Amino acid sequence: MADRPKSVTSVTVKASNGTDEPATTVMVGSSVEFAALVTHLDETTSVLKDITVTWKSSDSGKASFEDNRLTGKAAGSTNVTATVDGIESAPIAVTVTEAS
Repeated sequence: MADRPKSVTSVTVKASNGTDEPATTVMVGSSVEFAALVTHLDETTSVLKDITVTWKSSDSGKASFEDNRLTGKAAGSTNVTATVDGIESAPIAVTVTEAS
């Protein structure tokens, strides 16, 4: 297992497709993959998608996580956060829409 810096100063939720903006909409029955952009004390950054990230949806009845994939369950909205080494990201609002 590779060593990684233990001192995290901030965590930001990002879309896993490399864009600066996280996905803000997911359809019921569909999934969106997220990544956590982590800034360390030495000001380096890492993009994490693995088990070192704890993902949370504020309303698991609307959308829930399995690993780093958020799946829409019912129309509405939820807030998504990522936690790494005890540091939680700011919440990202995600809208769940009915499938077309």
